[in-house]
Amino acid sequence: MFKNSARQALALELLKRHARISIVHRETAIPKQVLREAYRELHSRSPSPGALKYSTQGLTRSVRKRKAVTLFAVCFQTVESQSQAGHIQRLCHR
Repeated sequence: MFKNSARQALALELLKRHARISIVHRETAIPKQVLREAYRELHSRSPSPGALKYSTQGLTRSVRKRKAVTLFAVCFQTVESQSQAGHIQRLCHR
């Protein structure tokens, strides 16, 4: 009983924050139709249609920007991994 209440409370909180129905369904296992109806009740409109975009292509909109974002991500990961390795080495040599 409490497990269902927790799932419903989580779903309600996510829907209040305009979360996508597919995400709320995945996290709570509440049927999508029930979530759509709850969203309509909360916001007086239907939820946004369509699937989630898993690609950065929709965010960057051009090849030039996509290349810049990719370069930044690679540089960031490289610096992060080196700093973590250095931090670990400093801890080991104490």
